[in-house]
Amino acid sequence: MMVDPSLAPPAEVVDEVLGEGAAAEPGVRVVLHYATTLAGSADEIDGSRGRGRPLRAILGRGELVRGLEAGLVGMRVGGRRRVIVPPQHGYGPKGLGEVIPPLTDVIFDVELLAVETGPWGQA
Repeated sequence: MMVDPSLAPPAEVVDEVLGEGAAAEPGVRVVLHYATTLAGSADEIDGSRGRGRPLRAILGRGELVRGLEAGLVGMRVGGRRRVIVPPQHGYGPKGLGEVIPPLTDVIFDVELLAVETGPWGQA
């Protein structure tokens, strides 16, 4: 029986450290450090620590790759999580230039630093 790949979950999550702070949910701004690798490789292709500043994004507004955004929901401040995003919820059949090949699982190692609410309202 063939399985429709579009029905796959948006991400697989592995909690490495459970946080005890506020939870990430749609409509809040998350502040996080991340490192990105490709499945089968230990080489980091992107990350916030190298830039010296964390990433900020409002969940539910499409500011992040769909699978990463889904994988952050429920994560708590202080936690560290590995989010494995399949291509259909990541960079798809086109990939991302020469950085991410087509149809590749992308792995995000995330540390959630803060969850902020603000005047931007709910997503």
